[in-house]
Amino acid sequence: MERNEDARPLIMHVVYRFYAGGLENGLVNIINQMPTEAVRHVIVCLTDHDDFIERIKVPVEVIDLHKKAGFDWGCSYRFFKLVRQIRPDIVHSRNLAALEYQLPAWLATRPLSCHGEHGWDVSDLTGRLKYRLIRRFYSYWVDAYIALSKHTYQYLVERVNIPPAKVMQICNGVNTDVFSPAGKPNLLPPDQVDQDCFVIGTVGRLAQVKNQLLLLQAFASLLDNPAGDGKKVRLLIIGSGECEPSLKQFVREHHLEQFVFFMGQQEDINKWLQYMDLFVLPSLAEGICNTILEAMAAGKAVIATDVGGNGELVVDGETGTLVESQNCAELERAMLAYLLRPAMLAKHAQAARERAVAEFSLPVMVGKYSRFYRDLLAQHPHAKRLPSDDLTDVNNGSNIQHK
Repeated sequence: MERNEDARPLIMHVVYRFYAGGLENGLVNIINQMPTEAVRHVIVCLTDHDDFIERIKVPVEVIDLHKKAGFDWGCSYRFFKLVRQIRPDIVHSRNLAALEYQLPAWLATRPLSCHGEHGWDVSDLTGRLKYRLIRRFYSYWVDAYIALSKHTYQYLVERVNIPPAKVMQICNGVNTDVFSPAGKPNLLPPDQVDQDCFVIGTVGRLAQVKNQLLLLQAFASLLDNPAGDGKKVRLLIIGSGECEPSLKQFVREHHLEQFVFFMGQQEDINKWLQYMDLFVLPSLAEGICNTILEAMAAGKAVIATDVGGNGELVVDGETGTLVESQNCAELERAMLAYLLRPAMLAKHAQAARERAVAEFSLPVMVGKYSRFYRDLLAQHPHAKRLPSDDLTDVNNGSNIQHK
């Protein structure tokens, strides 16, 4: 059957690349949770993808365009032809790198269009004028926007001048069944991390914007603090990325090898979260952070820098602690407070789990996306329609088509 003969609406998701990350994890959850009998999806990676795509458990076509660095006319033309061939009902671009492809999509078939702003790059932490103008320029070809956080919503409306009626805030969700409290497993040799050790951990791409260096600096200070009983404190860093060599160099230069463990990319994140006593996210900027939600659902108190949407997730003094970005001393004090006050740690951990279940479940998130797509399709008199009932059933399957 030809694609355009299928009665289900087709959503084309456009991303710069599909590697392990919060944006990609959110897209995995959306596709896995929306019933295949109601909607179809195709993922277009402007560059390429890795095996993280295998977390999608329903049939979906994945197309890599192998974009060159900078502006690539050839990639734009290939995308134009692809839209002409596939004829999606909705083109959903994500983040600035994919936004410019709304123009060739519009030129190809004039599909309905939406754009999601998921986070911040280290080159645009303060909303530089250049990037505001780019977003404003391409807004002509975008029908609707999704902002993951209030901070991003305000940025789009107040600084980019997108009409409020075109912007909807949809927070990320977390699978509270997969991520849930459990007993502390034995994952590392007891001669390195015994049962009495207080384990601090972080999960994320090792990139400058995630700022794991701040965590290492604060952790080194914590080890030197006589009140911290440094010999019983360990730090786990889960993830990979371009900053890994420099982070490991810091560990060597400060003789932290026996206290800090780089675990690389891991599949079963919940297992590693259970190994942690405390979760820390030291980012310079964030949208709505999936790893914070996962840590909360796993029943962990969270320390996070007070940037972006972190304050919408972590209730300071109730489910965790918010600290000033780039403030090493404040981060050290927050970690020390949990180390010395286990009752507070347990109380905040329980409250974090309860908040994740009540406010950030996957059905809530997917329901909002379903309504968003349905309302968007309703704007076009000839567009295919999503069913009006709830679209949050979990799909099962294993076929993934790579092209």
